Amino acid sequence: MIRPCPVLGLLFMAPLLAGCVTAAAPYDPVAAKAESDRKVSAIVSTYTQRIQEIEAEADRQIAARAAEQKALCKKKGGVGIGMTREQVRASCWGKPEKINITTNVGGDHEQWVYPGFQYVYLRNGVVTSIQTSR
Repeated sequence: MIRPCPVLGLLFMAPLLAGCVTAAAPYDPVAAKAESDRKVSAIVSTYTQRIQEIEAEADRQIAARAAEQKALCKKKGGVGIGMTREQVRASCWGKPEKINITTNVGGDHEQWVYPGFQYVYLRNGVVTSIQTSR
């Protein structure tokens, strides 16, 4: 019976293993945390910059829309005493958020509620008063 020779096996494997085993640097938890903190800081900085860019673009769009609304309101005109329901809706005030109706002997009285504490009062479909808050 032939017995395998362990030394002979190592001799054949030695050239294959040469250069594969290297000494690992000892783990340094302080250096690892510093590297992790650096990466997190870079990511946070990138996202912060992107958020600022998005906010600036949103501000530009809001300003542009406000300018468009102001120009449209100037073109259509505001609300005035004596206007009909249709004229108020066609004005820059447009459709109210809510309409409160009171009916009594004198007819129907409507309160049209707009954003910013603005109100239009109508009696029998005609504007009798306008209330704004400053």
